Amino acid sequence: MNTTISVSPEIIQHLDSIASWETTDINDTLRSLIVFEYQRRLARYRLTDRQMTQKYKMSFEIFEVQKMTQQHGYSWEVESNAMAWETAIDGIHTMEAQLAKLAGKEKNGDNLHPFGQPHLHEPTPEGMSPQPIHQFLTEVETILLENDLI
Repeated sequence: MNTTISVSPEIIQHLDSIASWETTDINDTLRSLIVFEYQRRLARYRLTDRQMTQKYKMSFEIFEVQKMTQQHGYSWEVESNAMAWETAIDGIHTMEAQLAKLAGKEKNGDNLHPFGQPHLHEPTPEGMSPQPIHQFLTEVETILLENDLI
């Protein structure tokens, strides 16, 4: 399904400046911007998860099972942390799913192969190992955090 949109000359100029380093196809540029935004959100959600895991010395699942908010008297801090943590966990799952959808579509002419039909995708080139998107993104996030880039 194609949709026509109108954008200002200023936005076109910005898209062109982004496209110059990767592609001149507007769809590819927009796809890259979407992927970057999903990755940014995923890194933020993972950081929140990591901080809460370190703070409470347990996973969110255990935090819920042990009813930590109740154990802490439903304090504002623990309730706020629980809500932020739950949002982060949901966000991680959502962003990973969205990235998988984008990664699972390969362009073939003007058609995109639907996600969930791997027999329509090209195999991994010899010498490369297949890697789940979440593993790849975790490694990228670790590198970015270790180098104070996020």
